[in-house]
Amino acid sequence: MNLCILKVLTIKCPKYDYYQKKKESKPKKVALGAIMHKISDIVFAVLRDNKPFVIKTPDEHKLQYQNIHKAA
Repeated sequence: MNLCILKVLTIKCPKYDYYQKKKESKPKKVALGAIMHKISDIVFAVLRDNKPFVIKTPDEHKLQYQNIHKAA
């Protein structure tokens, strides 16, 4: 799993910034563990909800969240 996570981090994904931020305050392996946990949460949520995975930046997610709550 470590090699998969390292490969994911080599492409500029939204979790890359999270990893860099964690790496500043934690050892590298602890930061990798945090990323592995986040990605496994995403994988299991996709399987649970039976929906396709869509990469969203935090800004896109925030806008979508605001639009949903304005309508409600």
